[in-house]
Amino acid sequence: MYGPVSRTQVRFLCFALALMCPESSGLAYSRLSKKSNLYVRLPTSVVPHSYDLKLIPFLQPGNFNFSGNVDITINVTQPTYNITLHSADLSIHTTSVRRLPPAEDNDIVSDASPSAEVQIPIRKTEFDLKREFYIMHFNQRLEPGQYKLVIQFAGVLNDALQGFYRSSYVSNNVTSWIATTQFQSTDARRAFPCFDEPALKAKFTIHIGRPEQMNTISNMPKSGPSTPVEGIRGYYWDHFSESLPMSTYLVAFTVSDFDHYADGMFKVWARSSAVDQAKYALSIGPRILRYFEQYFGIRYPLPKMDMIALPDFAAGAMENWGLITYRESTMLYQEGVSASRHKQRVGTVVAHELAHQWFGNLVTPSWWTDLWLNEGFATYIESLGVEVVEPTWRTGDQFVVHDLQNVLEQDAYKSSHPVSAPVSHPNEIDEIFDSISYGKGFYRVNYDERNWQLIINQLRDRDRFMNIGELNRAQLIDDSLQLARAGLLNYSIALNLTTYLSEELAYLPWEAALPGLGFLNTMLKKMPIYDKFKVTHGADSKKRRKLKLKFKLKLKITKKLELKRTLKLKLKSNSISNRNSTTNSN
Repeated sequence: MYGPVSRTQVRFLCFALALMCPESSGLAYSRLSKKSNLYVRLPTSVVPHSYDLKLIPFLQPGNFNFSGNVDITINVTQPTYNITLHSADLSIHTTSVRRLPPAEDNDIVSDASPSAEVQIPIRKTEFDLKREFYIMHFNQRLEPGQYKLVIQFAGVLNDALQGFYRSSYVSNNVTSWIATTQFQSTDARRAFPCFDEPALKAKFTIHIGRPEQMNTISNMPKSGPSTPVEGIRGYYWDHFSESLPMSTYLVAFTVSDFDHYADGMFKVWARSSAVDQAKYALSIGPRILRYFEQYFGIRYPLPKMDMIALPDFAAGAMENWGLITYRESTMLYQEGVSASRHKQRVGTVVAHELAHQWFGNLVTPSWWTDLWLNEGFATYIESLGVEVVEPTWRTGDQFVVHDLQNVLEQDAYKSSHPVSAPVSHPNEIDEIFDSISYGKGFYRVNYDERNWQLIINQLRDRDRFMNIGELNRAQLIDDSLQLARAGLLNYSIALNLTTYLSEELAYLPWEAALPGLGFLNTMLKKMPIYDKFKVTHGADSKKRRKLKLKFKLKLKITKKLELKRTLKLKLKSNSISNRNSTTNSN
């Protein structure tokens, strides 16, 4: 049934399909949960300008905790009696608010001494657990201007692979611990109090405390030498340069004992025993980054790029600006051991995350409703990046068949959602990280019956069907079968179009045809007439099979003879070597 379809088979299938219900099988792939009526957006009266963040993780079993301090410089844009920001799973010890003296430019923090700052009494603080808010209330009204929040806090290094969490690996029966981050979409608030919405970009200066024998990396390069942590023996602060304005979900830092390889400003990190497997990612990463700079006409704006392979990571990878975090399986590749499809997976993921350095990091949606701006563009652009380093893979052509057509099929289900999906609660945000946001685009084209027939005639012409490009042939096949499946096109047209496949030698049209034909096979299996439908083998078909078997047998005999000759030569060579070594030793 999966071979070329004859005209008799077309008529038979059309009759059978007319008896079938055209409704979807009901397999929901992305059903959004019931919408929450809880409004979870922050007030617009306060926006962050910059963060100065200090964090110390403790990686001893029984004491997986961290403590921190954050100074947030904010701009109050409208008179207000409270300041609201995000905090979740944190213990806040102390909070203070100071009014900063006016600056000539409201975007520039004043360099005046702390004595010129005015302390603002806080009437009370409260947590709104449902909305993950931390709210400070004041007796006096805060007038527009610049203020500084100073918050001391602590938290647990969780094992849930979100926020600031712990991971581990075993080497020589010794367990080594790692502290790392995953903040997208709403988990920066689990590491430090912050304004955790993508539109609220700010500059970050980060300081991470770590044991002497470990190392740290973050979004930016280190700004100077490490300094001892006061009161904690054997711990040192690593200080990082101030970042460009960026969203909280892109902040990242890692404490580990990993090794690395470098190529200029590009580094790859992994466990010591696995770091050699990061060489492929290092070989393609800088080339893809340079290509994107040329393609977009915009230079990568940060002074370095780190990529790290983590033993425990929930996502495939995360595009943190300047520090991309990966699951080990999506960054590490071992030549001669890993499957070739795994190599393509690594190349695709690396290109995807590097594309995000522009789409998502430099240009960011104001809210998660427009997640497609991040993921849709990166999913398409990744194929261009991979083609630069691995042109034989033809990822640009495969994109339509592997990504787009699969997503358009899923989009036909009632459980689908618009590309731009209204979301508010964090649970709703997580649900739209699906194939619709990543891969949907373009549209299907349904012609009138006359134009479909003209296309069919062209495809059936052995001398002319290749005038239609391979990718376009794949699109026509998939469009016609899916439109027929949806009841928007007569199946006789779709199946007549596939009859040309007996002449098709290219990969992509067959890749496009098999899912649609497979669906027909699945549906027909449920009907009594299915037993009457079978593939017949004529005399020519049997002769072809006989020739194939003879040719395969000939190849096997040839390979065996070659192997036998190689072994004889090797044995002869070893024998001569042994005689020579015996002679020399005497």
